[in-house]
Amino acid sequence: MAIFSSACRKKKNLKAENNLSSASATSTGNGTGEWVKLSVFAPNYFITRTKIKFEDSTMSVQVGASFRGEKGVMIWGSVTYALGIEVARLLIRTDSAFVWDKFNGQLIVADYKSFAENYGAPASLDVLQEMLIKGKVSWLGEMEKLKNSQGDTTKLAANSAGAIHRSWLLGERLYSQTVNMMPSGPLIQITNADFKPHEGLDLPHKKTIDYYQKGRFYKPTIKLVVEHSKFEFPIEKPDMPFDFPKGIKRLEIE
Repeated sequence: MAIFSSACRKKKNLKAENNLSSASATSTGNGTGEWVKLSVFAPNYFITRTKIKFEDSTMSVQVGASFRGEKGVMIWGSVTYALGIEVARLLIRTDSAFVWDKFNGQLIVADYKSFAENYGAPASLDVLQEMLIKGKVSWLGEMEKLKNSQGDTTKLAANSAGAIHRSWLLGERLYSQTVNMMPSGPLIQITNADFKPHEGLDLPHKKTIDYYQKGRFYKPTIKLVVEHSKFEFPIEKPDMPFDFPKGIKRLEIE
């Protein structure tokens, strides 16, 4: 399936910075100097109904998807195309990701190290779950903000080894976040919209992710628009079947 082939394409000229820790944040406005913890993704299980639009220099494709997950354990997904036909199924675990490409009859396998080498940015299951649900990049660990005295608006400039984060919040709503992977990596911008309350969480139902390859900041290399029409947080673990055929062709992404 073309969308997965493009997403797994190797970019040898990008290198990852994997030592993102020990964040130190400073206010870009008139900060009071008071540190406040942002809320983190809390429910144990989740279900979404989603529409995804993927664009790069070679294609533009829109698919439907259903995501289910268990916090800190896995993300399961089913991808559908025209007439609601399932063309792929995915399973993301703490150590690796599997895409059962039904269209081409193959199983694509990748780990987080290969993703970092291909795209110049680290990834993990926790990062992907936070991005999917809250539209937030949390490479800095538990994100902090400096409380701003200018009403409810907060601006954050956070520096860590290998990255500069800039965020804009209104209350607890994270409207935009820009991550510049310094000094040789890409720039990633996330814009959130259409916030709605769900069981104590104020969640964005639309997320636009723009990925700019280094040296090409005038136009996104990849644009991903994720729109959720449904959020659920069940008490019991949802069904997440991933029974691919025996003997299926296996493609390892290195």
